[in-house]
Amino acid sequence: MKKILLAFLLLFSFALTGCGIPDLGNGSGIDAEVEEVLKEYTPSCKKIEDETNKYEKSSLIQAGILNVYVLKDNQNEEVSYGYLVNANGRNGVIKMVLVLSNTDNVVLGLKVMEHTETESFGKILLESPDFESQFINLPFDNVDTNVKYDGIASASLTLKGVKDSVKKVITFHKTKNQSGTTSNANVSSEERALMGLDKNDELVDKSEEFLNTLKANVSENMYNTLTKNLGLKYYVEILDGNKNIKGYGYIVEGKYNYEAENGSRLTCSYKLSLTMDKNYSNIKVAVLSSEDTIKDTFVEDTAVTDWINNNYNGKSIKEISEMGTNVDSIVGATFTSSAYRNHISYIVKAHLRAFPEQ
Repeated sequence: MKKILLAFLLLFSFALTGCGIPDLGNGSGIDAEVEEVLKEYTPSCKKIEDETNKYEKSSLIQAGILNVYVLKDNQNEEVSYGYLVNANGRNGVIKMVLVLSNTDNVVLGLKVMEHTETESFGKILLESPDFESQFINLPFDNVDTNVKYDGIASASLTLKGVKDSVKKVITFHKTKNQSGTTSNANVSSEERALMGLDKNDELVDKSEEFLNTLKANVSENMYNTLTKNLGLKYYVEILDGNKNIKGYGYIVEGKYNYEAENGSRLTCSYKLSLTMDKNYSNIKVAVLSSEDTIKDTFVEDTAVTDWINNNYNGKSIKEISEMGTNVDSIVGATFTSSAYRNHISYIVKAHLRAFPEQ
């Protein structure tokens, strides 16, 4: 009996190790249909590695990405990246595989794996062979202009959901996998102290990624309005000494007009920061610089700092969003506090437009 059991265990072990499962580098499995699509659009692929765990979960969620695969050739060079993603359709989630070149700014291919769209809406679109063929070797910048559907108008929401998803993944891909070197925000030691950063904290400039994500989530008019009022200098990831993400932050610049004692109209420039932890809570707002001098007004030197602490610091991004601009100004510093209040509101509004799931 023991010999039979031993033989069975040996056969079972052999079956697991010799059944042709592809080498994924980290020992995990991959859906056979997904693997087939990845290899179809990357013929030179000899090895597939699942790198999903390499990325911050919040970044994956923001882009609607379920899994990230790197495809390598026989020289172990990265040829392309594959993404298993969820797009928002007219009638539910559309699961797709998207393959992007690692050397050229082109989509190599797209395959719809699952969907719940109906005949009346997007099913005909998604199951049309001409639809997926539009994504083959599609330049990143041409997603909006080159991907079309001339069928029933009710499929427009399905089409928009797919295109929006593709653009989000492209943004993720360009910033995470094609970026090369890391760029750090140029922030002085004095500004770091005002922001409450630790000595070993690193500020990684993610401004381009933020703007691309925002642009993919709002209309062109809304994007122009938000960016104009935002005055963005940096959007940053805050890393601790071990290179782990501990939070996010915005550094913005603005101006406001005020009336001098002699009745003339003057302009005051300022710079603000708004930082938060990785759970989008524990907000800290700081005035990094300002041409305004509180000493010249009829309020205490600490009035603005106290006003910020009482109204903003320690709250979550959602709590500040709910407050909006319903925050009283400082008597004696109305122009200053009103400018800061409105600017903080624009930061929060732009953040939640870019990352609506937060």
